[in-house]
Amino acid sequence: MRKEMFQMLEMIIKSAGDHQAFVNIRSTPENPEQKIIEATDSKRAIQIHLTDFNQADGQFRIGKVGKDYALLPIPEAQHTKFPEIDRCIIKDEAVEFTRNVVTHSPNIVPSYITGWIGYYEARNIATAESLEDIHTIDLEMLDVIKPWCKLSEQISIGIKSMKMPLRLTGESQFADKFKITYIAIPYGR
Repeated sequence: MRKEMFQMLEMIIKSAGDHQAFVNIRSTPENPEQKIIEATDSKRAIQIHLTDFNQADGQFRIGKVGKDYALLPIPEAQHTKFPEIDRCIIKDEAVEFTRNVVTHSPNIVPSYITGWIGYYEARNIATAESLEDIHTIDLEMLDVIKPWCKLSEQISIGIKSMKMPLRLTGESQFADKFKITYIAIPYGR
Protein backbone atom coordinates (compact mmCIF):
# COMPACT_ATOMS: atom_id res chain seq x y z
CA MET A 1 0.00 0.00 0.00
CA ARG A 2 1.37 3.41 -0.92
CA LYS A 3 2.26 6.09 1.63
CA GLU A 4 -0.32 8.50 0.16
CA MET A 5 -3.09 5.97 0.79
CA PHE A 6 -2.10 5.73 4.44
CA GLN A 7 -2.09 9.54 4.63
CA MET A 8 -5.60 9.75 3.18
CA LEU A 9 -6.94 7.13 5.60
CA GLU A 10 -5.17 8.84 8.50
CA MET A 11 -6.74 12.23 7.67
CA ILE A 12 -10.19 10.74 8.00
CA ILE A 13 -9.66 8.67 11.14
CA LYS A 14 -8.06 11.66 12.91
CA SER A 15 -11.42 13.47 12.71
CA ALA A 16 -13.42 10.38 13.75
CA GLY A 17 -14.46 9.69 17.31
CA ASP A 18 -12.68 6.98 19.28
CA HIS A 19 -15.31 4.43 18.23
CA GLN A 20 -14.47 4.98 14.51
CA ALA A 21 -10.73 5.74 14.67
CA PHE A 22 -9.72 2.64 12.73
CA VAL A 23 -9.37 1.25 9.24
CA ASN A 24 -11.66 -1.56 8.14
CA ILE A 25 -10.42 -4.14 5.63
CA ARG A 26 -12.75 -6.57 3.88
CA SER A 27 -12.82 -8.71 0.77
CA THR A 28 -15.16 -7.75 -2.05
CA PRO A 29 -18.08 -10.12 -2.52
CA GLU A 30 -17.40 -10.42 -6.27
CA ASN A 31 -13.69 -11.12 -5.98
CA PRO A 32 -12.26 -12.38 -2.66
CA GLU A 33 -8.74 -11.50 -3.84
CA GLN A 34 -9.67 -7.84 -4.10
CA LYS A 35 -9.69 -5.93 -0.80
CA ILE A 36 -11.53 -2.80 0.24
CA ILE A 37 -9.69 -0.65 2.75
CA GLU A 38 -12.11 1.88 4.23
CA ALA A 39 -12.37 4.53 6.90
CA THR A 40 -15.05 6.99 7.93
CA ASP A 41 -15.97 9.74 10.30
CA SER A 42 -19.51 11.06 10.58
CA LYS A 43 -19.29 13.31 7.51
CA ARG A 44 -17.07 11.53 4.99
CA ALA A 45 -15.75 8.14 4.01
CA ILE A 46 -13.05 6.66 1.81
CA GLN A 47 -12.76 3.29 0.13
CA ILE A 48 -9.58 2.07 -1.53
CA HIS A 49 -10.01 -1.00 -3.73
CA LEU A 50 -6.76 -2.96 -4.08
CA THR A 51 -5.85 -6.18 -5.82
CA ASP A 52 -2.90 -8.31 -4.69
CA PHE A 53 -3.10 -6.90 -1.17
CA ASN A 54 -2.22 -9.67 1.27
CA GLN A 55 -3.87 -8.51 4.45
CA ALA A 56 -6.46 -10.40 6.47
CA ASP A 57 -9.93 -8.91 6.85
CA GLY A 58 -10.47 -7.04 10.09
CA GLN A 59 -10.02 -3.71 11.82
CA PHE A 60 -6.67 -1.96 12.14
CA ARG A 61 -5.04 1.14 13.54
CA ILE A 62 -2.44 2.98 11.50
CA GLY A 63 1.03 2.98 13.01
CA LYS A 64 4.13 4.80 11.88
CA VAL A 65 7.77 3.91 12.44
CA GLY A 66 10.03 6.59 11.01
CA LYS A 67 8.71 7.21 7.49
CA ASP A 68 7.04 3.81 7.15
CA TYR A 69 3.36 3.13 7.81
CA ALA A 70 1.90 -0.12 9.09
CA LEU A 71 -1.52 -1.58 9.82
CA LEU A 72 -1.72 -2.74 13.43
CA PRO A 73 -4.48 -5.31 14.07
CA ILE A 74 -7.13 -4.56 16.66
CA PRO A 75 -8.02 -7.67 18.70
CA GLU A 76 -11.30 -9.16 17.50
CA ALA A 77 -12.86 -8.74 20.95
CA GLN A 78 -12.45 -4.96 20.54
CA HIS A 79 -13.98 -4.74 17.03
CA THR A 80 -16.96 -2.42 16.60
CA LYS A 81 -19.56 -2.45 13.86
CA PHE A 82 -18.34 -0.59 10.80
CA PRO A 83 -21.01 1.53 9.05
CA GLU A 84 -22.29 0.24 5.71
CA ILE A 85 -20.89 3.08 3.62
CA ASP A 86 -21.64 1.24 0.36
CA ARG A 87 -25.22 2.46 0.76
CA CYS A 88 -24.07 6.11 0.70
CA ILE A 89 -21.99 5.85 -2.45
CA ILE A 90 -23.81 7.10 -5.52
CA LYS A 91 -23.88 4.55 -8.31
CA ASP A 92 -22.76 5.64 -11.79
CA GLU A 93 -26.25 5.47 -13.26
CA ALA A 94 -27.62 7.79 -10.55
CA VAL A 95 -25.08 10.59 -11.10
CA GLU A 96 -26.72 13.76 -12.38
CA PHE A 97 -23.60 15.92 -12.75
CA THR A 98 -20.10 14.73 -13.49
CA ARG A 99 -16.79 16.44 -14.28
CA ASN A 100 -13.19 15.26 -14.46
CA VAL A 101 -10.46 17.32 -12.83
CA VAL A 102 -6.84 16.80 -13.91
CA THR A 103 -4.59 16.52 -10.86
CA HIS A 104 -1.50 18.32 -12.20
CA SER A 105 -1.49 20.84 -9.35
CA PRO A 106 -2.45 19.40 -5.94
CA ASN A 107 -2.85 22.83 -4.34
CA ILE A 108 -5.39 24.00 -6.94
CA VAL A 109 -7.46 20.82 -7.36
CA PRO A 110 -9.71 21.42 -4.28
CA SER A 111 -10.54 24.87 -5.71
CA TYR A 112 -11.43 23.30 -9.07
CA ILE A 113 -13.66 20.81 -7.31
CA THR A 114 -15.43 23.47 -5.23
CA GLY A 115 -15.73 25.57 -8.41
CA TRP A 116 -17.52 22.74 -10.23
CA ILE A 117 -19.71 22.14 -7.18
CA GLY A 118 -20.50 25.87 -7.18
CA TYR A 119 -21.35 25.69 -10.88
CA TYR A 120 -23.68 22.75 -10.25
CA GLU A 121 -25.25 24.54 -7.29
CA ALA A 122 -25.73 27.77 -9.29
CA ARG A 123 -27.68 25.78 -11.87
CA ASN A 124 -30.01 24.62 -9.13
CA ILE A 125 -30.47 27.81 -7.09
CA ALA A 126 -33.44 28.78 -9.25
CA THR A 127 -35.26 25.64 -8.15
CA ALA A 128 -34.34 25.94 -4.47
CA GLU A 129 -37.40 26.67 -2.36
CA SER A 130 -35.37 28.35 0.38
CA LEU A 131 -31.77 29.05 1.35
CA GLU A 132 -31.90 25.94 3.56
CA ASP A 133 -32.17 23.90 0.35
CA ILE A 134 -28.80 25.19 -0.85
CA HIS A 135 -25.87 23.04 0.19
CA THR A 136 -22.13 23.27 -0.21
CA ILE A 137 -18.95 21.42 0.67
CA ASP A 138 -16.32 22.50 3.17
CA LEU A 139 -12.81 22.89 1.71
CA GLU A 140 -11.45 21.10 4.79
CA MET A 141 -13.33 17.99 3.65
CA LEU A 142 -11.13 18.00 0.56
CA ASP A 143 -7.85 17.68 2.51
CA VAL A 144 -7.42 14.14 1.14
CA ILE A 145 -6.93 15.59 -2.36
CA LYS A 146 -3.27 16.57 -1.90
CA PRO A 147 -1.88 13.03 -1.36
CA TRP A 148 -4.46 11.68 -3.83
CA CYS A 149 -3.02 13.84 -6.63
CA LYS A 150 0.19 11.80 -6.42
CA LEU A 151 -1.78 8.61 -7.13
CA SER A 152 -4.29 9.50 -9.86
CA GLU A 153 -3.98 11.60 -13.02
CA GLN A 154 -7.56 12.75 -12.74
CA ILE A 155 -10.35 12.76 -10.19
CA SER A 156 -13.97 12.48 -11.25
CA ILE A 157 -16.67 14.44 -9.41
CA GLY A 158 -20.11 12.83 -9.26
CA ILE A 159 -23.14 14.60 -7.83
CA LYS A 160 -26.68 13.27 -7.62
CA SER A 161 -27.99 16.27 -5.71
CA MET A 162 -26.40 18.62 -3.22
CA LYS A 163 -28.44 17.02 -0.45
CA MET A 164 -26.74 13.71 -1.22
CA PRO A 165 -23.06 12.87 -0.58
CA LEU A 166 -20.57 14.16 -3.13
CA ARG A 167 -18.63 11.33 -4.78
CA LEU A 168 -15.04 11.64 -5.95
CA THR A 169 -13.34 8.73 -7.71
CA GLY A 170 -9.90 8.16 -9.14
CA GLU A 171 -7.93 5.23 -10.47
CA SER A 172 -4.31 4.18 -10.45
CA GLN A 173 -1.73 5.78 -12.68
CA PHE A 174 0.77 3.08 -11.69
CA ALA A 175 1.24 -0.62 -12.40
CA ASP A 176 -0.40 -1.59 -9.11
CA LYS A 177 -4.10 -1.25 -9.83
CA PHE A 178 -6.41 0.44 -7.39
CA LYS A 179 -9.51 2.59 -7.30
CA ILE A 180 -10.28 5.23 -4.69
CA THR A 181 -13.80 6.37 -3.87
CA TYR A 182 -14.28 9.29 -1.50
CA ILE A 183 -17.64 10.58 -0.34
CA ALA A 184 -18.34 13.74 1.61
CA ILE A 185 -21.69 14.83 2.96
CA PRO A 186 -22.53 18.45 2.07
CA TYR A 187 -24.00 20.81 4.63
CA GLY A 188 -26.64 23.52 4.37
CA ARG A 189 -25.73 27.18 4.62
